[in-house]
Amino acid sequence: MKVSKLLLSSTLGLLSVFCSTPDKAEAIFASVKSLGMAATAVAYPQDSFAVAYNPAGMIAVGNRVDVEGGWLHDEGHSRVYGNPSPGADGHFNLMRRHDYVVGNIGFNTDWCTNLCDCLDVHWSFGVALYNRDFQKATQNKVQPLFGTSKGGIEYVHEELAASLAVNVCDGHSLGISLDWHIARVKVNGLENFATTTPPIPSVNPEHVTNNGYNYSHGLGVTFGYYGQLADWLSIGATYRPKTKMDRYKKYDGFFAQHGKIDIPEKISAGIAIDPWPCLTLCFDVEHLRWHSVKSLSNKLVTDPAEFFTVSQLGSDNGTGFGFRNQTFYRLGVEYRFCDTLAVRAGYRHVNAIFSRSQTAANTLLDDVILNFITCGFTWNFCHCGEFSAFYAHGFDHSVKGRDSIPAFLGGGNVNISESKDILGFAFGWKW
Repeated sequence: MKVSKLLLSSTLGLLSVFCSTPDKAEAIFASVKSLGMAATAVAYPQDSFAVAYNPAGMIAVGNRVDVEGGWLHDEGHSRVYGNPSPGADGHFNLMRRHDYVVGNIGFNTDWCTNLCDCLDVHWSFGVALYNRDFQKATQNKVQPLFGTSKGGIEYVHEELAASLAVNVCDGHSLGISLDWHIARVKVNGLENFATTTPPIPSVNPEHVTNNGYNYSHGLGVTFGYYGQLADWLSIGATYRPKTKMDRYKKYDGFFAQHGKIDIPEKISAGIAIDPWPCLTLCFDVEHLRWHSVKSLSNKLVTDPAEFFTVSQLGSDNGTGFGFRNQTFYRLGVEYRFCDTLAVRAGYRHVNAIFSRSQTAANTLLDDVILNFITCGFTWNFCHCGEFSAFYAHGFDHSVKGRDSIPAFLGGGNVNISESKDILGFAFGWKW
């Protein structure tokens, strides 16, 4: 089937999102106990995965090992309408594979040293390997808009974090973690875009699609503060500067900035209150600066004169996803019935990561969920051992496009929707 140039142009944004992104809306799977409270962990560390939220909080974790796993179920759909190009309009299932699993392991130990025979200093050291994102989308049949083979993306992002925390004075701790980010991507089925000619030229057509797995690494740091101000009150704050990642050289003709996708700057703060000995209430705020990462924040170009020169696929100012800075609000509660059983619940809200005009550039990324509810529990089955579980539901949310396909590409709109369910289990061993 021969596809017209206008048809290829009108689907540029839909195809570009096949690359997926690191830290998809900070969808970190770490600490089943904290996730049961909507990941309110900045001021309420509970296990060795607290390093994922606040390295200073590891001072309160103690000696322990944690192993956990999770099952994620994702549903996503899109509808393209109002475009005159043959075959452009229609309904699409964005996630042929709906289910996948992840696993983590963490360790923490603490000790005390005496300075000058007058001051005891409390230290903590921890290591955790956990999942930041896993996504695999594969079409169930060849999509002629994309290419001649089944289109799809596999993206895995893991983080290995080593933390050191110290209690600098009574109730106040500082921490730092050295974060090694390891990401892997594979893109298939985009043969129509492996070209140097209009309407969709690439700076390197041989590095657009079907090149197998490509790895990227980056080394970053996270700084944290944790304060136990009273028996009933604790606070926390963290800062992570922008982390530079290696380029995806096998796909530098597709990703903007010649295959470079860095991890954005992040700042967070939290508070935990115990109004009664059996009850803990937590509230966290987290801010992500996506604007600092051009390959994610660049918008779908609307000026055709620029599109064929400055904004080629893979160029420094190439087409991106129109990401906006995000602020997450998380509320969590834990009730302890007794020494052996605690139950949890939580709620998370975030602003939309892109505007309605950018739905075309976010169709296959399909990150539109704004609200999550969570619940969970921990059962201490012996003095040293505990079992935890949690469930989270991301409410079905739709974003209706508004002039999302530019007029010079034929016009029209793209609507996208998503819902998600997550189930996790963990075993912890304390000594």
